[in-house]
Amino acid sequence: GTVEIDATPAENDACMSAPAPTVSVNPAQGGQEPPIWEGDSTTIVSPPAAQPVPDVMEDLLAMVGLGESAGVGQDAEEFLHTPAPATAATSIPSPAPAPAPTPGSSATKPSGEQFMVWLKQGIASRRLIINDAKALVHTVNETAYLVSPGVFQRYAQEHPEVAALAKQENQQDWQWVQKRFEKLQLHRKQPNGLNIWTCEVTGPRKSRRLHGYLLEDGSLALAEIPPNNPYLALTQEG
Repeated sequence: GTVEIDATPAENDACMSAPAPTVSVNPAQGGQEPPIWEGDSTTIVSPPAAQPVPDVMEDLLAMVGLGESAGVGQDAEEFLHTPAPATAATSIPSPAPAPAPTPGSSATKPSGEQFMVWLKQGIASRRLIINDAKALVHTVNETAYLVSPGVFQRYAQEHPEVAALAKQENQQDWQWVQKRFEKLQLHRKQPNGLNIWTCEVTGPRKSRRLHGYLLEDGSLALAEIPPNNPYLALTQEG
């Protein structure tokens, strides 16, 4: 006899418990046709999205732009940290001009030569007037006439150190200056050997006399010798 086994319930249970088939692509065995469901899957599964092809030109431009921006930033940083060039006014201070010695200043030791410098500078700057009623210098005989003792007293007043020098020689300050001037031998002497010349001063009201020295060369005191003072006339009296 034969034994019949009813496998229907078992098969039904196997179908119910078997998991759903997964979609997979297996290489076909040699000589075997791929299942129909595998062929259908090629039409259902979409291919992966194509990756964008990198643009080489964009990358190059990006690199160039990055380099330029970095260079610009570096230049800006160097410009900020670069010290400003020093100007001539700050780096090289202009030397202060030395003050010019004023006529009559005590910077130079009093002497006969310094007296002549003071005299010429004083006339040029009009601190000493000439050919005036109270002038200490006149134009006589086409040269300079120095009124004594007035012109020497004026010099001594502007040079107080003369007093100490004169005291050492028991002289008045103006006499000390007068002696230093005479030693220069720049004045004209009278025929009788006297150093002092007398001038008669004539005026509308009264007349008087002046005593002084005539310079051998008027340009030693006067840059330009003006005409003679018409109110002064030399006399031969000592």
